[in-house]
Amino acid sequence: MTTEKVGSPTYGMLNRSGYFRHTVVNINSQVGVEADLSWLTKGLSLTGTFAYQTNSVGSLSTTQNYERWMRTDRRDTLAFVKKGGETNTPLAYGKTHSYYYHLTYHTQLDYSRDFGKHHVGATAFGYFQNLTTADNGAPGMLPYNRLNLGAEVTYNYANRYFLQFDLGRSGSEQYARDVRFTSTPAVSAAWLVTGERWMENAGWLSLLKLRGSWAKRPTTAVAFPVLLTSIT
Repeated sequence: MTTEKVGSPTYGMLNRSGYFRHTVVNINSQVGVEADLSWLTKGLSLTGTFAYQTNSVGSLSTTQNYERWMRTDRRDTLAFVKKGGETNTPLAYGKTHSYYYHLTYHTQLDYSRDFGKHHVGATAFGYFQNLTTADNGAPGMLPYNRLNLGAEVTYNYANRYFLQFDLGRSGSEQYARDVRFTSTPAVSAAWLVTGERWMENAGWLSLLKLRGSWAKRPTTAVAFPVLLTSIT
């Protein structure tokens, strides 16, 4: 039964309009390896990971239409009048299926070493991701590839003076050739004032650090943040 202002009553929607059933399957897997390359040079290491993620959704729909009836204004009589032009229809079945999967490759080379009061660190990484989707409404497999490359070099002297340089390069074939890739350089420096010898007796000040940085913002939305770490 419906009213003047409600064209689809709750009872009818729950019991007469059919139903949808979704079956969702997710698979997530990752494997990685870490290699100590100190036999080449002290402080050098290599890591690599491969990840596979898939999502599959199978949907079953059963739909039908139904008549709407509205009670008359006469409260002493239980009588109804038909509202609208809807009619009872047979139950219609439909099936859809969609899925996507991610393939992710990540490789990173790290270097960290101390030379007396000098500390040098460096990181270089490559990140590639392939996303493929398919559904019965599309003509076929539609790949989406994304590539990110980056490098970072850090230096500090006696844990008081810090320098850091970062460079990122990222892109995707989803963009036009002339704007497919973007670079994101960044540089920063810091001075730990309270680390100086002449500040050792300044008990009223526990930490004072001066920092400054500059970075170029990415020109496309695909770029990942290039800064891997921050000067601390």
